[in-house]
Amino acid sequence: MATYRVGVIGCGRIGSAIDDEAQGNTSVILPFSHTAAYMEEPRVRVVAAADMDPEKRESYRRRWNVEPIYANHVELLQREKLDIVSVCTRAEERPHVVTACAEAGVKVIFAEKPLAWSLGEAEAMLEACRRHGAKLGVGCLRRWHPFYRQAKQLIDEGVIGKVLQITGYCGSSLSHDGSHWVDLMRFFADDAPVDWLVGEIGDPAALTDDWDRYGGNAYVAFQSGVRGYLRMMGTGAAVQEWDIIGERGRVRALDGGREFELWRRAGGDRTDRPVREAFPRPQRLPSPTAGAVADMVQCLESGKEPECNGEDGYTALEIALAMRESFRRGCARIDFPFEDREARLITPT
Repeated sequence: MATYRVGVIGCGRIGSAIDDEAQGNTSVILPFSHTAAYMEEPRVRVVAAADMDPEKRESYRRRWNVEPIYANHVELLQREKLDIVSVCTRAEERPHVVTACAEAGVKVIFAEKPLAWSLGEAEAMLEACRRHGAKLGVGCLRRWHPFYRQAKQLIDEGVIGKVLQITGYCGSSLSHDGSHWVDLMRFFADDAPVDWLVGEIGDPAALTDDWDRYGGNAYVAFQSGVRGYLRMMGTGAAVQEWDIIGERGRVRALDGGREFELWRRAGGDRTDRPVREAFPRPQRLPSPTAGAVADMVQCLESGKEPECNGEDGYTALEIALAMRESFRRGCARIDFPFEDREARLITPT
């Protein structure tokens, strides 16, 4: 079995240590961090890492027994020949780090989300990857979560009929954690292009503040006819929940993904009351990050696109920015594509 050389840029929380805080959280399937997932994939070997913080470098060295660990990504890319690189830096740094990886000849780049602060920066990242033949995967991990994938398979098989409405409740800001929820809505909508949306932000400070610290609501019209409603507000008693309603049934994801339900009409009559059926539990439960790592290896071997690729990451940012712009225009309709390449959502991490 081939062994591919992996580098990790960013030795902090998602790159290395997040599994510690996830212990006991029943909505999380471990391994969670990039490095922990690489350690469970027999086809790869983490051969080097980089971080600007000497404490994080030393902690990473002790935890994973990886050498060398460089003080910056430039030195790592100059000295190491790498097949896959995880970019676990802050969003502010991601555009030039991803671009440097592509220019250094890295064939598969697994970057955290959001891709960037602005669409102009994200567009430049995608262009660099296209120009140098690099595959760009984005860490919106629910696409690799076995239960959400099972739900999507049921939808694709027509079990609930044509999808009409996707509703999600999540507590987060628009772009950092919000990238997960925007991308998951698109996943259930079969990645249909967005036609238009109307957005609303709960705090009037978002009229002038570019920091990504506000939640919001969005009504999203997909070109396929599917309609979505996403409530990303930090207040209220709802945890992360999803309701995908079709012509003949519905799939529900409850309690942060701990419970899934399948409801279906017993007959073909539209007046039949939907009845709850057993949700078919996946037989294998790889963690979302482990699934992402396996997908990155498959991209390297077959040339396929990642399940969540750079275009998906771009669109997640585009929707978040359009939500805020709609609010700034008095909750006006925003048609897609959203053209403002300079508008920013500044994420602290």
